[in-house]
Amino acid sequence: VDITNSGMAEIQWHQYNNARSCFYSKVKLDDNQDSFTFLQMDIVSGVFLVDGLPNKSLPKSVSSSDIYNRLFGTSMFVVQLTGLGGYRTQMSINDTYFEFYPGTCLHEEDQKKLG
Repeated sequence: VDITNSGMAEIQWHQYNNARSCFYSKVKLDDNQDSFTFLQMDIVSGVFLVDGLPNKSLPKSVSSSDIYNRLFGTSMFVVQLTGLGGYRTQMSINDTYFEFYPGTCLHEEDQKKLG
């Protein structure tokens, strides 16, 4: 099954032999990385997993940071794991996907731009 998704290359989905409604795919999200991300979906239940994990919210270490609060206030995003140790918004916001990485902060130049 081929599914073309805006913003991503064509994904080749494979059906599990023992579950007619379940599919999986192995994708490379970043051409500069050697790692792959394993996607799974059940078209009957609507379950979608990334590397075996469901959609989720950001960890407190990100959503409670000063920088996050200054930029996004109390906004909460539904995110997926990126496979690179971070989280990416599941839906675009003003045609932009945001990525968050616990334990990182903005460079000093970026902090100055934010005021």
